[in-house]
Amino acid sequence: MNASVKWWKYLYDIFIAEVFSYEGSGLCLDVGCGSGHYLKRIVEQQNYEGFGIDPLPLKTFQKSEKMHLVRGVGEYLPIKNGCVQLCIMTGTLDHVKSPLQTIKEIHRALTSKGRFMLLQSVTAGKKLSKHETHLHQFSIDDLNNLLQDFTIEKISRFSYFPILHLFCKWFFAYKILSKIYAIIGYRVKDSAIIIQTNKT
Repeated sequence: MNASVKWWKYLYDIFIAEVFSYEGSGLCLDVGCGSGHYLKRIVEQQNYEGFGIDPLPLKTFQKSEKMHLVRGVGEYLPIKNGCVQLCIMTGTLDHVKSPLQTIKEIHRALTSKGRFMLLQSVTAGKKLSKHETHLHQFSIDDLNNLLQDFTIEKISRFSYFPILHLFCKWFFAYKILSKIYAIIGYRVKDSAIIIQTNKT
């Protein structure tokens, strides 16, 4: 497993742990669910029914009686107004054609006390050229502007050390240094944030 994949796996695990720190029930929506792996973890360990949406063909999807996966896009969610108690989005917002429309759709689908949890890479420096599938790049200010219709409860920032993985035998040390690196405000291209919000 290369360093970048290991880092993102660590972030996904932190993200899921944050989800599990809140007891909830009802419908959990995963926008950009991929195979449905993380949605499956949530519905099998929490009192949620799962609904996942992804534009890619769902060939190798996870199976669970408590969740349903469909092919579609975040800009047009096939969900009724105000029926989602929890929405998650992990590394997906930079792939959609319209981040603003996607965020509006999530806001529409959430209940009045619904929670939206976002894991997204961020940049603080010069914007890079767009990738074929990564259509957007965001600063923290960009995300704050997109989420202006939500109440932001918590932001956790993590920074990436590409070289440290070559020397760090114990990954827990990497986790600690990553948090310190982020807290002191050092700006690198490969950083990420977890944003926890409530619908306003």
